[in-house]
Amino acid sequence: MKLADPQRCRSFPCYNYLLDIIYDHDFESMFTLIYSFMAVEVTGQRLGPIVHAINFGNCERIHEFHQKLYDPPANDAPLIEAIKITAAGEK
Repeated sequence: MKLADPQRCRSFPCYNYLLDIIYDHDFESMFTLIYSFMAVEVTGQRLGPIVHAINFGNCERIHEFHQKLYDPPANDAPLIEAIKITAAGEK
């Protein structure tokens, strides 16, 4: 997770296009970002801090954890296992 820079929001779906966030409050294992043109489903572990950062406009980007590319996060840190993007009209 990287903190947002308002100037960089020109090339990514940013907060002004975000309609809603669907979040698994009980298990913190999934959230979906809803845009008019797509949905971004994120699954993982301990995702609460990421959802809160997005809600407050403080998250510039997210990415999946790949064991070969990144060091493992701390045991209590958020871990994104998968990101699925579905364009509007797709099933």
